[in-house]
Amino acid sequence: MDYEKISTELIDIGVLYGPKLVSAVLVWIVGFWVVKGILLALSKALDKAQVGESLKPFIKGLSQALLNVLLAITVLSMVGIEMTSFVLY
Repeated sequence: MDYEKISTELIDIGVLYGPKLVSAVLVWIVGFWVVKGILLALSKALDKAQVGESLKPFIKGLSQALLNVLLAITVLSMVGIEMTSFVLY
């Protein structure tokens, strides 16, 4: 085994994919905070609009699921995974 060749290839892979991974992780962290903020604002808006108590958990859960799916699609596309094939099915 040629350790120098292996280390060179690992460095090349790190240089190629490192910035993409770091930016994707940062977008995921910031996106997670944004989703929490949107859900908090939605909860307050539902309380202010006096939406029925049985409907609030459904709306909150559906909104959370949709926002998390959008965040996941965004992060995965940043890494380089094409999501169009998943969306079509």
